[in-house]
Amino acid sequence: GGGKRFVVANTHILYNPRRGDIKLQQVEMTLSNIWEASAQGTKPVVYCGDFNTAPFSPLYSFLANGHLDLDSLCPTLLSGQVAWEAA
Repeated sequence: GGGKRFVVANTHILYNPRRGDIKLQQVEMTLSNIWEASAQGTKPVVYCGDFNTAPFSPLYSFLANGHLDLDSLCPTLLSGQVAWEAA
C-alpha cells in the first residue's frame, strides 16, 4: 500500500538505580540508532520501553526535552531512582 512509514523502537534500560551514567549512555546509543533508522529524522518515531527512570528525573527530562546539563549533576542521580528508593 501507499501508507507512510515510521520507526518503532523498544528498549529496556539497565535497572541499577545508582548507574545513571550507564543509563544515559544506553539512551544515547539507542537514540543514535533511531536517528539512522529514521533516515536522519525524516520518518516519525515511536520510542518506548522500560527506561528505569523516575518521572521528572534528569534522564526523564532529557528524553522529553532533548536537553541535559551534566555540569551540575551527580551521575548516580540521573535516573532519579536513588531518591525514590529511599522513600
